[in-house]
Amino acid sequence: MAGVTENPLRAHRPVSLSAEQVSRAGQLARRLHSVLTSLVDSLPDHARGASGMSRHLSIVRNTCQRVVTALADPVTLEVLTKLPGIRGLEIFIEGFEKNGGDEANVAAATAAIRQFENFLKEVGGSQAKLAERIEAMPRRDGEGSGAAPIREAALAREHLFSASAKVMGRQCDAKVVVYMFQPHPTDPMSFERVLAHGEIGQRIGAEPMPFAFRAGDTRSEEKRVKGKIFASLDEIPAHGLTPNAILEEFCSDPLPLVTSRGSEGQLVQIIDHKALTPEMALDVIIANRSVHPVTIPDTNKPSLDEVWTLLFYPARHLVFDVYLHRDMERRFRPTIDVQLWGPNLDTHPADRWLTRFPNGPRLQLLGHHFDDAHTDAYPRHAELTRYLFDRVGWRHSMFVGFRCEVAFPIWRSGYCIRFEPVETHSADD
Repeated sequence: MAGVTENPLRAHRPVSLSAEQVSRAGQLARRLHSVLTSLVDSLPDHARGASGMSRHLSIVRNTCQRVVTALADPVTLEVLTKLPGIRGLEIFIEGFEKNGGDEANVAAATAAIRQFENFLKEVGGSQAKLAERIEAMPRRDGEGSGAAPIREAALAREHLFSASAKVMGRQCDAKVVVYMFQPHPTDPMSFERVLAHGEIGQRIGAEPMPFAFRAGDTRSEEKRVKGKIFASLDEIPAHGLTPNAILEEFCSDPLPLVTSRGSEGQLVQIIDHKALTPEMALDVIIANRSVHPVTIPDTNKPSLDEVWTLLFYPARHLVFDVYLHRDMERRFRPTIDVQLWGPNLDTHPADRWLTRFPNGPRLQLLGHHFDDAHTDAYPRHAELTRYLFDRVGWRHSMFVGFRCEVAFPIWRSGYCIRFEPVETHSADD
């Protein structure tokens, strides 16, 4: 219309990132977070906070503070705007080069910074422009930036569930997992672990794949620990026919046959249920307990560093709870992500960005009452949690619980809760 001019503010409204740019930005954020974390983890304990890092690397404290803050947050697109700028990151890496930092870690970080520099040129030339374009991304009320890709990912997971159920000949309504950890009552160099895991509403096709549960250690150095025994909750060794592994109160009748075997820190429990037909639904939950060293021999690193649950079979819901005794919980900071896993989980931490899925899950803090463990995905979950604590005689009020709950968890993935020592992210000043 003649005489009408465009609002100059509207004319300069930032353009949101494209779907392809969102994908690349997410991968870049995960890559930078991973390689920088490896560098920070290589520092002595006193140099992992901002001030100690500044003194150790002989660089300004503000640069170190931005790195520490960015690495302490969940990995989102915003990590790219919280990190130092390109020159700040280069100075940060130079500090490691001058202090004899690992060449592979330095090279990996340098390559990631170059990729970050190229991406910034593409989206506007600066972190400020990138922040504007992230903020301009469409969202629903109450959702953060990048919500649309998250919704698309959820739909893709549902399609994957349907396809994998046909491939496997098995599916379940809910995969439930409860881990519990407490200091050993008589051995200060060990801790106790209780694990209950199962599948609710499992159904089979005409030719289903075999059904088994797996538990154990994920790192090669942990598997070499001698004298480790997996046992039932009644402390009967898990070997051979093990009907005591089943939590009968939470399983379908008739009960399946459970055969247990293991080696090198691993436990495999095979489930045979001859009565199961495609018209039936099976509930089965098994449990075991074990004792683990507080630190890994030869490395002196905490052995409670990662807690995994693996999606061998497609599930509509995942409920993954971890309870830490307060005396242990105060020493760690939990984070979570989801990884593509292969024959083993011994991937170097610096390379985890290669197998980490975007749009990862969230970790929620559970309340102090058993009722807070309720979930609609499995209405008996709070009852199961109470049963476990009562069965092993542990006081629920002395524990802090964390939960990952996901609709249509990714088949053949591993959901991993990491427990990083608090010194790694101490705000030392």
